Amino acid sequence: MPSSLFLGRVTALSRSPRERIEQAVAPLVRRVFSVRQVEEHPESFGNARIVLDSRQYSLRIVSDKERVFLDVKEAGDEPDRWYSLSRI
Repeated sequence: MPSSLFLGRVTALSRSPRERIEQAVAPLVRRVFSVRQVEEHPESFGNARIVLDSRQYSLRIVSDKERVFLDVKEAGDEPDRWYSLSRI
């Protein structure tokens, strides 16, 4: 996994990591972004990945073993060219 901005630990055990991420990004989806990809892997500690697209940027939110990371790239950039927000 590429180095990413660590957004904190996932809490509130009543919902899956994917559900908590979707709730957190709902205002972005309503205003600017559309959901391109949603992956959830309950067999792997509930790891999840959500990719959001706008005209200018894509955001990738990854939950990995209860930690959440955020990466960004410009729209139309190479598929694997993600940048951690902590490196910008």
